[in-house]
Amino acid sequence: MGEMTIIHGRITLHGSTYQTCEAGKKAIANIGNDTEYPYLRSEMFSIGAVDNQFYYQQPVIAFAATYKSLEHDWNGFKAKFEAFLRQLDFDTAKLEMETEFYGSFHCFWVAKNVNTRFDEEEHFTETDEWFVGYGYRTQFGTLQIPYDEEHSPPYDE
Repeated sequence: MGEMTIIHGRITLHGSTYQTCEAGKKAIANIGNDTEYPYLRSEMFSIGAVDNQFYYQQPVIAFAATYKSLEHDWNGFKAKFEAFLRQLDFDTAKLEMETEFYGSFHCFWVAKNVNTRFDEEEHFTETDEWFVGYGYRTQFGTLQIPYDEEHSPPYDE
């Protein structure tokens, strides 16, 4: 037996052109049909409206899936998800992982192209590629509730 984990979220793409949407579609198609757990597959992702008269400012890629006990394979999933982000010209990515026994966890990425600097109390880690943080955040990355370790996903050993 295992516990069900639901993961869902969104990625805002950088720019608002037809080419932006086409690049997002291509990146989704390039994921392919991963057969190694934790799976990351094209069918988990969907790009919304591609005609800019039907979205405001930025196109969005949505994603969702269920897993067996993903919280125990979080590092593997995160590595695959970040490999996908590297294929995109994105601004922000927001992910929620709902677990059966451990509660919900939130993860947020902000691309360096957004030119944002966060205060220490926002608890972001800066990498060469982006800022990444945990906890329940606004669409721009600021914390909505004070940060504590309870809002960080469990790490597999």
